[in-house]
Amino acid sequence: MLTALVAARRARRVTVAEPDGYRLELAREQFAHVVDVAGTDPAEAVVKASGGERPSVVFDTTGTGLDAALRLIDDGGRVVVMGFDDSYAVPLRPLQLTNRGIRLIGAGDYRADIFPVAVDLAVELGGPQRPGTGTGTGPGLERLVTHEFPLERYAEAFTALGGLTRDGGDGGGGTGRAGYDALKVVIRSHSGPVGADGWPVDA
Repeated sequence: MLTALVAARRARRVTVAEPDGYRLELAREQFAHVVDVAGTDPAEAVVKASGGERPSVVFDTTGTGLDAALRLIDDGGRVVVMGFDDSYAVPLRPLQLTNRGIRLIGAGDYRADIFPVAVDLAVELGGPQRPGTGTGTGPGLERLVTHEFPLERYAEAFTALGGLTRDGGDGGGGTGRAGYDALKVVIRSHSGPVGADGWPVDA
């Protein structure tokens, strides 16, 4: 969702592909073009929903979508791999890139010089939504946070995010994947009142 908000600043059209029902509903509040890819081939579903048009840039924010992204991208396009999943692997034929002029880009780690840009961008994205990006109202960036938890309920927070928790719910390594019940969460170590900026009023 955050990647889509950033892309919408310049893109002619942004399409969000999502298999989870909860996150689909939230995405549809923010963006006009959202495709349900549950139980389907994501590349085929997006192309069909776009009337046969293929995107010039695809962001894989899952870390497991490179195969679909390479089948989805238009000739001469760019695929940006952003997600992290070290268990995922996909065969890659270099001719697939060279014959179609595809550029494959790894997003890389955060660097110190990126943080000032990110802070400025957060201010910009905190303003009113650009007309036509979706049906929701209010600042797009703030609406990504759907839940808040106190620090002692950290395991519940990660479970809401679809994270892995032990059977005892202690937030360690996992035995099963929970469903998505939150988009983004804030975990607060301070239980007192907070101001409009989110910081404790007595800090």
